[in-house]
Amino acid sequence: AIDDIHDRLGQCTDVNPSENQPMWTALRHMFGISESDHRLASCEDLPIEACLRAEPIIRIACPVRCGCNETIHGTFLLKGCDLRRCSARKEYQDARASIRETDPHPSILTA
Repeated sequence: AIDDIHDRLGQCTDVNPSENQPMWTALRHMFGISESDHRLASCEDLPIEACLRAEPIIRIACPVRCGCNETIHGTFLLKGCDLRRCSARKEYQDARASIRETDPHPSILTA
């Protein structure tokens, strides 16, 4: 299950291909990229649009690149994100604390 994978990874960071070759191989296979092709060498090479695909392995492997650790990212697909660990990060907590908790006064919206 996805929770078991998150427990094995243990943190909300992008997977290093050299440290988790099986996951990286599966990710490259999903995109139809061969091992000899170096177009997808790390999560930084992943097009941000790829994070919007339905396959959770993308967000499991590249949670930072896909915005799982951001409070307001705009992605509606969170399956695969380790929300428990990502939302526990200091950066996430700081960003969440800075979010407005009330709607702006209507006079501000019409100005």
